[in-house]
Amino acid sequence: MKLLNQNQLQSIAFNKLILVLFFYCAINALYGQHDIEKYIPHEESPLVTHPQIEIRTIVHVIKRSHDVADNLTEDSLSYITQQYDWINSFYRDLRKPTLATSDGVEHHIPSARLEFKVVDILFHVDANDWDRMSTEEDTRHSMNFVSYNESTSELVVEGKWKSSLQRAEDSLKISFKDGSHEIVRFSSVKVDGQQTVFKLISNRSFEKEATIITAFKENNRNCATDLWDKYATDKNALHVFYTGSSKSGIAFGCGPQPYFLNVTNIIKGGDWAGAQLTAHELGHTVGLSHTDRPQFDDLPKADKFGFIDCNQSATSNNIMGYNICRNYLSPKQVGYVHSLYSKRKDRILLTTANEYIANDPIEIWDDAIWDKAMVVKRDIVIRRGQTLKIQEQLHMAAGATIYLEAKAQLIVDGAEVLNFFGTNWNGVKVCSSYERSNKLPCKEKNQGQIILRNNGNIKDILQL
Repeated sequence: MKLLNQNQLQSIAFNKLILVLFFYCAINALYGQHDIEKYIPHEESPLVTHPQIEIRTIVHVIKRSHDVADNLTEDSLSYITQQYDWINSFYRDLRKPTLATSDGVEHHIPSARLEFKVVDILFHVDANDWDRMSTEEDTRHSMNFVSYNESTSELVVEGKWKSSLQRAEDSLKISFKDGSHEIVRFSSVKVDGQQTVFKLISNRSFEKEATIITAFKENNRNCATDLWDKYATDKNALHVFYTGSSKSGIAFGCGPQPYFLNVTNIIKGGDWAGAQLTAHELGHTVGLSHTDRPQFDDLPKADKFGFIDCNQSATSNNIMGYNICRNYLSPKQVGYVHSLYSKRKDRILLTTANEYIANDPIEIWDDAIWDKAMVVKRDIVIRRGQTLKIQEQLHMAAGATIYLEAKAQLIVDGAEVLNFFGTNWNGVKVCSSYERSNKLPCKEKNQGQIILRNNGNIKDILQL
């Protein structure tokens, strides 16, 4: 056995410390929990500092053919409108959590201040784009259902499983006595005597009587980027695709990126359930994860999944859970979304952040410090003798102006004031008052001051 000297031991300890710090920083960078609190829109948080996020949303409906859509159609506009009215109500009117956290505190805010604003609805006809899941099914080796253990996620069938697809199968089609079926994925399989045990990837709750189980290799394009690449001509929007499937009879979805979402078989899931499904997948596009592994510390440590009723013992009513309630988000879930769409250019570009709102300025009547990233769509008026200190990034919409009245100060301290859309904004206007914006104070010493500290910068100003 080789003994290490003190220097080598110190080096190992130092490397371990660096590794721990790296993972800590990586997690914080991923979830932004170190400053997430300041982005939470509490009930008393003013709209000036915690405005509503409006995500520009373009809906695409892919029809299987001109004659047989197997999907929504041009006659479904009222249906789509109703869907997004419901979806936005889930995020606007957050219920209290059904499942408590371990600290015994009820973590709740009344609204996420988040809206998916549908700006266009487009229809396309393409059978290949419509079909998001096809299968290479091994019908010669269908097996009879025996049992399912929810606690272990193990599904047991009769017989010894032998793959004729060179062990390429990764999914099961579960047929039910009423003629319906469901697709599940499995991670491992083992033969136990005269039975075969499949370990499912995610826990399910089968309320109907299962009969036949068939293994197959799934060709699942539900999360693929091909539709976004082909149809998303306006990249400054979130694109929602409604498609179909030749092999699945249930509605399902995938929202892997902030730019697009696919919902398959929306017409087979029920109107209200379809809105809940879409709301859940939209949650993924804005950065939220499933709640069976809590993303933030104000969530329960465990959340039972299975399209079941929410309760006070095992299943939350979180939008990012698998339940039939889906009407709650924790404050940190919401704060994380607001931090992303206040700080990151790729997220801000998907919103209405560049839509200038005239004649309704933000007025600074008392000294203020903005210590969080902000997106501002209005003019800012720093009233006479007041100071606004900006310590984090500030996006100003095209057409917006900062008015600096007599004896007022704008301090940009280690931050940038800019426009992300490449259209510029109107900059800072020194004036006697907002109401007399074309006049300067009578005395030069009374003119408002712009102070840049710690590499503070004002960029993207419209050059007149």
